[in-house]
Amino acid sequence: MSKVAVSVIMPVHDRAWCVAEAVASVLAIDHPLELLVVDDGSRDATPSVLAELQSRHPERIRVLRHPGGVNRGVSASRNLAIAAARGEFIAFLDSDDWFLPSRFDVALPWMRAHPQVAVGVEPYETDEDGVRNQQAHLTHLPNDGQGRVAALAAMLSENHYWTVPAATVRREGFSRFGGFNTNFRLGEDTALWLRMAAANSVGVIQSGHPVACVRRHQQHSWSGLDQEHAWNAFLAVIVDATRWALDRANAVAAPERQLLLRKLRSYLIETLARPGSRLSRLGWWWRAGVTAPSLLFDRAVAGNLGRRLLHG
Repeated sequence: MSKVAVSVIMPVHDRAWCVAEAVASVLAIDHPLELLVVDDGSRDATPSVLAELQSRHPERIRVLRHPGGVNRGVSASRNLAIAAARGEFIAFLDSDDWFLPSRFDVALPWMRAHPQVAVGVEPYETDEDGVRNQQAHLTHLPNDGQGRVAALAAMLSENHYWTVPAATVRREGFSRFGGFNTNFRLGEDTALWLRMAAANSVGVIQSGHPVACVRRHQQHSWSGLDQEHAWNAFLAVIVDATRWALDRANAVAAPERQLLLRKLRSYLIETLARPGSRLSRLGWWWRAGVTAPSLLFDRAVAGNLGRRLLHG
């Protein structure tokens, strides 16, 4: 393949039951692309399924593995493929989701016309245990004339997020914002989007039509996750994004840094007020304080910490 417009990255672990459908949705797209599938230590029939697919489409599919064939998780798998990608843009598809045929029809010309944008997001639909919801999921936000939107405020204040298969990322953006945080079992994508949003590099591609379908099912990574773990996962993401933004004052404007600090403060106060382990709460107070030392001496934070330590 001489010129690749898009490198589609698909991590997979023990998904023999659905990976062929996801791969087929990529191959059905009429754009010059390559598909990098990372077999993340599968122990079911996934390797044989991938071998057959690659043998039928050797010019379009590359199968990658971690050294020793070990399981390293979705973040490390995506990062491995990003390093090997040849495309002008990077897109991601989880092995239980699928692209719609129009996936890049609007995204590619739009991204080329808006070089200030590191990631462009589009609408998507969902499939919940076989029930399709074709209503497009995406917040329509006004742009600044160059395609960029106030994504950080929308994410932190209005709880608007987007899903990985609906994002088209400029490849050089990863040298600027880094890859996926391998310390996160959950929320690794949100952590990356927050960095891009903090640097005012997110655009919403207002195509009006969904470009991917996200499957919700019992084996989904968030399925069965208790509220405490979900809460802590998001807090870790906010800590990570705030630390990144405060370390890059030349790339992140003061209003965006303050927005992250306010969110971290309010989320930390809520965390300290919630029932749970006193040791865990003390750990979160310290992690947030190392990131933003002013929080160590904040009166509201200190008051809630004191009540937690005294009363459990």
